[in-house]
Amino acid sequence: MQAAGERRKRVTVGLLADPDTPTDLAQELAEELPELLAAKVDGSLEWVLEVHSSPFSAQTEDSGTLVSRIARRARREGWDIAIGLTELPIRAGGRPLVADASASQRAAVISLPALGGLRMRTRARAALLDLIRALYAGQREVEAGAAKLARKWTAPFRTSAVDDELIDVRLVGTMARGRIRLLLGMVRSNRPWKLLPGLAKAMAAALATSAVSTLNNTMWQVSDTLGTPRLLVAMVGSIALLVAWLIIDAELWERVEEPTPDQREKAWFYNASTVLTLVVGVGICYLGLLVLNLLLAAFVLRPVLLQQTFGHPVGVGNYFLLSWLVSTAATAGAALGSSLETDDAIRAAAYGRRERERRQDAIDDAADEAA
Repeated sequence: MQAAGERRKRVTVGLLADPDTPTDLAQELAEELPELLAAKVDGSLEWVLEVHSSPFSAQTEDSGTLVSRIARRARREGWDIAIGLTELPIRAGGRPLVADASASQRAAVISLPALGGLRMRTRARAALLDLIRALYAGQREVEAGAAKLARKWTAPFRTSAVDDELIDVRLVGTMARGRIRLLLGMVRSNRPWKLLPGLAKAMAAALATSAVSTLNNTMWQVSDTLGTPRLLVAMVGSIALLVAWLIIDAELWERVEEPTPDQREKAWFYNASTVLTLVVGVGICYLGLLVLNLLLAAFVLRPVLLQQTFGHPVGVGNYFLLSWLVSTAATAGAALGSSLETDDAIRAAAYGRRERERRQDAIDDAADEAA
């Protein structure tokens, strides 16, 4: 038991995080980890977490290089343990890389997208706890620290053979589920809800258009005769049209730099995550537009008025079908009749753009340090 007034040994853990999602996540977890480390690793130590935001993953996709960068930063900052959090999707042997750890360097890197789109925060916290525990043990015994990490992390991920002398333990995802998890994790890192401010002008135009269409009796008649299957197809088409125009207008499509399997796979993941991110963002806006149109129709259109046009009793379903048609037509109109947005929130949906921004930030940081 520690004597009263005795100063506890301090262990400083540095979290080096890429900008945006990794930095936000690292700052959140840094508030929780000291207490968890004291409870689950060693309560006699004073655990100190430091978060530094830096584009450390720029210009490389080699995890060994990233771990070396993290270790050098740890020596410069005086950290006892250093872990990097990156949103860069890294592949190792054709599988998504979750984490690489070097017990000898007391450093590790975690690729956040490989943790998946759901419960990423929970998985990242568990990963950090396991890595810090293993790397702290590695301070006293390198082999024990590496073996402990290998035993701890199993399904849904698995350890893998490493051909890098620096890396003691490598954790990868499976070929099928791991790829799906990686893609969903990339969409999560894109933060689709951040698209809403960028889509504000297009949705405002769509709302104005739909307000006028709601009062058009031709739209009433069409909604009553079109049928649910056709409305569903029209909705999918309008969302797809808006997503396609956003990709074209903001130049979000990632082209293959070199015709190699790795580059083609990288471009596929980047483009697929961009499309899914935009679909989710536009879908959220579409649902909001549908709700507003439904409320507007219920407020301004009396049932007796619609009944005179339809020639049959009117219920809630008729109002919903009308609002559905109006929202679909307005969304398609917003895509075709508007210049849409060049907002940074839209451009941030592209992984390739953010990677280029990280590369430029790294160049600027290097220039500032040289000056």
